Amino acid sequence: MQNYKIYANFENYIWFIFSMNTQIDRYVIDKIKSKRVKFGISQAELADKMGLSNSFIGKIESSKFSNKYAIHHLNLLAKIFSCSPKDFLPQNPIEEEE
Repeated sequence: MQNYKIYANFENYIWFIFSMNTQIDRYVIDKIKSKRVKFGISQAELADKMGLSNSFIGKIESSKFSNKYAIHHLNLLAKIFSCSPKDFLPQNPIEEEE
């Protein structure tokens, strides 16, 4: 019943659960951010290279938003950074916290 007080209704609860970035999401986001910084590319420049809105990368890199990269983004980023899409993924599975 305590969850009911936190989440006004079931739809808000479902939104909260699905809007959280998982550890694997955070790993990928941090890996891409690291490459972006290493290459000296701003968030806006990277978004432009990807053909996306200027705020797209900022929302993904911010922990305040639930935005994340999709698989097709990893492929596009690999082309931009001249690497493999697998370079953004961990070598071993990440154990998600329950």
